[in-house]
Amino acid sequence: MKEATARSQAVAPGGNACALCGVDSPVSVDAVTPSQLQAAWKLMGVSFSPEAWGELLRVERIHLWRCGNCGFEYSDLKQAGNGAFYEELQRQFSNYYPADSTEFLRAVNFAQELQLKDVLDVGCGEGAFLDLARKAGLQTHGVELNAKAAAVARSKGHEVYDELLESMVARKNQPRFDLVTLWQVLEHVSEPVNFLEQCASFLRPNGYLAVAVPSESGVNTLCPYNPHCWPPHHVTRWRVKDLRRAGEKAGLKFLTGGNDPANMYHARSMWELHNKLAPAFGYSPRPGGKLFPKIVAAGATRLGATKLLPEWGPSTFAFYRAS
Repeated sequence: MKEATARSQAVAPGGNACALCGVDSPVSVDAVTPSQLQAAWKLMGVSFSPEAWGELLRVERIHLWRCGNCGFEYSDLKQAGNGAFYEELQRQFSNYYPADSTEFLRAVNFAQELQLKDVLDVGCGEGAFLDLARKAGLQTHGVELNAKAAAVARSKGHEVYDELLESMVARKNQPRFDLVTLWQVLEHVSEPVNFLEQCASFLRPNGYLAVAVPSESGVNTLCPYNPHCWPPHHVTRWRVKDLRRAGEKAGLKFLTGGNDPANMYHARSMWELHNKLAPAFGYSPRPGGKLFPKIVAAGATRLGATKLLPEWGPSTFAFYRAS
């Protein structure tokens, strides 16, 4: 767990260079074991096959590394989830694709202000964001490798590609769009800068790219051992400064970025999840049971306390323009 790892200051073996600055000097700031993550997922009602875990079953500890040069945090990028992992997760986790989120509305407002005509949503899932974008007057397109989710999106009238971005990039007639969106995807990929470059290649001249990832400084800190935030699910952790750096390295002009506003009911769910996962990791649950976070969340919402935490929400976002 975090305290023990911080004391030991374990240094990663060579070949684990930072995905942003390229410097190979990471220090471990936390670590868990594969068996702990397996137990945590089971407490959330999800079990994975050995095929889904892959090489992680042969790893003694899964580290969260911090780059000694730029501060970017990441795990071993080779520990990113395989196809079996995501197929099994989506089959067992009924609300894996969100029906709505702050980044959806923010991007639609952005598109309307700039009078953009069409959008490509990379990792579109069942098309929830595309539904909202179409209501706002945009022509909607998506990329989704999950066949079941892609079929749902198509059934609603969205044009959905079911192939890897690199295959689409190689086309002579590669499609182009005014806006490309990337919701809660970048933290899953092993080469984030290259992935942003691929996404940017679908933009028309002066087109825009919008990104949202889980926030490293917000409400998610209430549940640091949420297995969603660890391999094989997530392999990178993001701040606004990291999104700026990644975009610039991908040849994009950073326009703006920030964090979502606080939502006290999300804070309540993270508090409760932290306590639920305690048996998997061996820490003591926070006091108060379910009643305390429920009372705090309701009271803070009624009193408008969320205004005091304007950037303590679940996601960090960025908007870029093709340069």
